[in-house]
Amino acid sequence: VGGRGDLDNRIVRAIGEPIERFTEDKLRLLRAIRFTANLGFELDKQTADGVRMMAREIHAVSPERITQELKRMLTDPHRRLSLELLRESQLLPEILPEMKPLLENSGEESWKRTCERLSKLVDPDFATAVSAILFDLEPFPASEVNGLGRRLKWSNQEIEDLTWLIGSRHAIEEIQTRSLSYIKRLLVHPLAGNLLTLLRADVETRQAGLEAVEFCEQFLATTPRDVLDPPPLLTGDDLVRRGMKPGPKFRDLLERVRDAQLELRISTPEEAWNLIQEFTSQ
Repeated sequence: VGGRGDLDNRIVRAIGEPIERFTEDKLRLLRAIRFTANLGFELDKQTADGVRMMAREIHAVSPERITQELKRMLTDPHRRLSLELLRESQLLPEILPEMKPLLENSGEESWKRTCERLSKLVDPDFATAVSAILFDLEPFPASEVNGLGRRLKWSNQEIEDLTWLIGSRHAIEEIQTRSLSYIKRLLVHPLAGNLLTLLRADVETRQAGLEAVEFCEQFLATTPRDVLDPPPLLTGDDLVRRGMKPGPKFRDLLERVRDAQLELRISTPEEAWNLIQEFTSQ
């Protein structure tokens, strides 16, 4: 009833009594938000009031279905509106309680920055979008990321991606002064492009300098793959063949050799072996 008029007026409204509709299917709480945001519409006041009144009932919905709705919201071009509506409806602290410190203690400026950062992302995947939302929450250790992901039944890959992105928030600070091996190890990561997208959005939101982001973008654009990530000069098997006993020290030795290779101080297996001998004689 009135659907044509609501469509013309760009309004999302529950059919009949909102509380009754949401009680029948509590997933509708999230879908009301998603439809409103993704369509760029407004949520009818009575319907919005119903969502707020029943926000705590969202826990009756399976984590998998909540995650499915979140993905559709946060990767949509209208993702900022989704986030704002989730907060206004009081659903956000229910589905992402990790956000409570930001919502309760950080003030409006921090919230606005979070929304702006999310909106500035370019075609984000789910992990990058969530990273933008959690960006200002510090500390946010890997254990919390893992707990969040397990609770909402994310895939192992999604949890791993989010853990790396959150853990790398400060990775490019003073990047121009870091070693070549550090820069290459960071930028060879499969999510390096996502990280730079995230950090560019953050820097633009804070109206800070883009030098570090642009340095990394330029480095990635101009460095051939075989220079960024060349085949290793030596492996553990090579060390065994040369008479070394396998042990915990192998990893450290090979990492030090890898650093030297990435920094262009060595370029042949023989030079790598000489460096190993130098390390072991110290």
